[in-house]
Amino acid sequence: MTRPVKLMIFGGAVLAVSIAIAHSHSTAARPNPAEEQRWDAALGGAVALRREMRNPDSFKVTRAIERADGGVCYEYRAQNGFGGMNVERAIITPHRVIDESERDFSGLWNYACSGESGRDLAAKINAALKLAPEQ
Repeated sequence: MTRPVKLMIFGGAVLAVSIAIAHSHSTAARPNPAEEQRWDAALGGAVALRREMRNPDSFKVTRAIERADGGVCYEYRAQNGFGGMNVERAIITPHRVIDESERDFSGLWNYACSGESGRDLAAKINAALKLAPEQ
């Protein structure tokens, strides 16, 4: 075989493999719309919490447990006004944000979040927050 023919065969093989890979990525499992909506809500909740911080750059989610009802139980830390780090909690439900300033927050946390075994989205949220501009 001549060199141009070998190159054409090799190029064709590379093209076929590239098309196969592209097709496998395009048909890979995508999250369903409900799952995408839960993710958007979880990330949106973290963005809202970060926005309220004195130093938003210090905000880090340590746990973000996704609840069956679409809510998220967050544990996070952020810098306080004296330069120290506070650990705080919040609950974001499909209807409202509940943070530690809420009356009887501990009871609400125990009811809604203690023992929750949903997915922990903390790592995924922190990675997304690094990419998200400050809002």
